[in-house]
Amino acid sequence: MGPISGPEITARFPDGFTVLSGGGQWRDQISKKIIREPSRVVQIVLPGEAEDLARLNEIVEAYKGRFRQQSVAVILHRACVSI
Repeated sequence: MGPISGPEITARFPDGFTVLSGGGQWRDQISKKIIREPSRVVQIVLPGEAEDLARLNEIVEAYKGRFRQQSVAVILHRACVSI
């Protein structure tokens, strides 16, 4: 999985999540250069509780700090899920 998934995500979402590996690119805000690097897509199915967004933001901040990222994307999408 990757170093961020164990200590950061599992601690906040122990019921489970999926990590997909990929490749991404972005433009550095200062140098304007295109940077290509490995990436991770994390999917978490949440019940829609008030504290979900706060826990997601904690993971984003941890990831930005650990990997020196200028930004981390978070996409929220409502879904009908059956278990």
